[in-house]
Amino acid sequence: MVLQPDGKIIAAGQSQSDIVVARYTDKGALDTSFGNHSGIAITDLGGNADQAIGVVIQNSGKIVIGGHKQIYPNASGPIIEIYAMVRYQTDGTIDPTFGTFGKTILSPGLSNQAVALVKNSSDQMFLLGNGASTITAYQRDGALNTDFGLGGIVKEPLDALAFAATLSPDEQSLYVAALKPGVQFDFLAAKFQIVPEPSTLALLLLAALPLGMGARRHRVR
Repeated sequence: MVLQPDGKIIAAGQSQSDIVVARYTDKGALDTSFGNHSGIAITDLGGNADQAIGVVIQNSGKIVIGGHKQIYPNASGPIIEIYAMVRYQTDGTIDPTFGTFGKTILSPGLSNQAVALVKNSSDQMFLLGNGASTITAYQRDGALNTDFGLGGIVKEPLDALAFAATLSPDEQSLYVAALKPGVQFDFLAAKFQIVPEPSTLALLLLAALPLGMGARRHRVR
């Protein structure tokens, strides 16, 4: 959920097997100027189960939803989870200038659900997954930001399930929170530095803390 500058509220989630986006007025009523005059926009990503996990508003006012689609190849095979983003115009219609006809689809590997979407002040976006703590970086138009990590993708074997991400106030670092499974879950935090110098995979150990705090530096323009 995110608040627009005019006080309207954007919320995203799942409706049956599709993603759903709703806009509310500052009074809590559905905004009928959004979507098909209902306040709601529903988009099929083409999976057996599509889910939105985050929403950001770009500087232009356009709305980007991050999430994933799940594909069930057969009854006994593994579930394939594929990152996805969709951009909407301010009226709730899909923006065809984003990605491919309004959508970006990326498969970083099996068992990799998207769990968080963040953006910086220049509309660069980062989509975090919980499998190997995979981070993908995107330009404002939905193209992969190939100056980040390796071709726009970073896979960090944290041996934990990531569940949240946030940018530092100066937008030079991306913090990731994760749970490390075991007899009891331990909390783990990691820091990825987003800096212009070409230091793609150099490990920056901050401290040997019980929570496992560490960082990697990744190049992005």
